[in-house]
Amino acid sequence: VTPSCTNVCFWYVPKRLRPFKPETASDEEKKEMHAIAPKIKKCMQERGMALIGFQTDNFVQHGDTNFFRMVVAAADIMEEADMDKVMEQIDEVGCEL
Repeated sequence: VTPSCTNVCFWYVPKRLRPFKPETASDEEKKEMHAIAPKIKKCMQERGMALIGFQTDNFVQHGDTNFFRMVVAAADIMEEADMDKVMEQIDEVGCEL
C-alpha cells in the first residue's frame, strides 16, 4: 500500500465572532481570532486529545490570522467519524475559552 497523507487547513471561529469577516472585523476581533488557535492547540495537547499545528495566514488581506493546519497521516484509512471527533474536540475546547 502506498502511504498517503493530506493537510487540512481551517480556522476555528468562536461563536461570539461568527460570522468572522477579516475585512470588517475590529482590531480586537482580529487579535482574538489570531490568539484562539494557539490556545486550543495548547489545551488539546495538555489533555492528550490531539497534536494539531497552526500557523499564521500571511495572505489574509486585512491582517495575519493563525489557522489550524492538521496533517493527516494514512489518510486512506481515516474515517469521516474520526475527523468529526477531532472537530468536536476543537469546538469543545474553543467553547470553554
